[in-house]
Amino acid sequence: MKTALVTVLGRAVYDPRTGYRRARYRFPDGTVVESSFFGLDLCRKLQPHRLVVVGTGGSSWHLLAERLPEASDANAWLDLHEAAAQGVVRPTQIAALEKDAAGHFAPECRLLLVGTGLDPSDPVDTLATLAQASRGVEHIALDVTHGLRHLPMLLLAGAAYLRRIRPELRSIEIWYGALELRDGEGIAPVLRLDGLTRILAWVEALAAFDHSGDYAVIAEHLEEEGFDRELADLLRGAAHDEAVLRLESARQRIARFLDHLGGGLPGVGQLFLRALRARLS
Repeated sequence: MKTALVTVLGRAVYDPRTGYRRARYRFPDGTVVESSFFGLDLCRKLQPHRLVVVGTGGSSWHLLAERLPEASDANAWLDLHEAAAQGVVRPTQIAALEKDAAGHFAPECRLLLVGTGLDPSDPVDTLATLAQASRGVEHIALDVTHGLRHLPMLLLAGAAYLRRIRPELRSIEIWYGALELRDGEGIAPVLRLDGLTRILAWVEALAAFDHSGDYAVIAEHLEEEGFDRELADLLRGAAHDEAVLRLESARQRIARFLDHLGGGLPGVGQLFLRALRARLS
């Protein structure tokens, strides 16, 4: 299964003694890494087929150049450093860096220069380039640790967008190195925020049900949250019964399903319990 990791490159924070600010991150499996750019350590952890780095004209693109074993033109990377400091990195510079990075961080490497959001068209252009970069993969991991604060929100919107236009995608992960949650040892936890995409999926499912009246679209998400398959099948059966006009049978299945909702719903489904009851009653 081919995987793409999409990570946001921000502006490095400098320290007069140590250079780039470094931080230690603890992954869910207990592994601890020390890094100044979390996305590359996540790349080593996940071993994706494709690495996609998203950044603006002011992002620290030279951080990538400095991690390459050798550059085709050292003077070019010095110019890149100066351009990043001034917020004027050019597409030609990114294209040259992408060429040198090919096959180093991952078998495929895509570098995307996006707008800062000042222009209303920037979010549209960013999602369009993200969709292009996600072609041919079945799994996507989104890293929202670094970058301008609106970019994680844009990537979340991108997750919802990709779910619709890339039906071949089997899963979408969201990763975040939470520097502000460092423990007593100064180690930041690495969080999995996949629940955000499941919330979006539930919102879409309720909208689909309101439009079509098809109970089956709810059943799929119930199972993803750990709901009993036999109970979820009651909704699928009710949908089939209604389609062939066996209305009394559909009513009975729905009544049986509602009888089992007294204990609530697991996971994200709990947020939608009241809305589901209202629609089924």
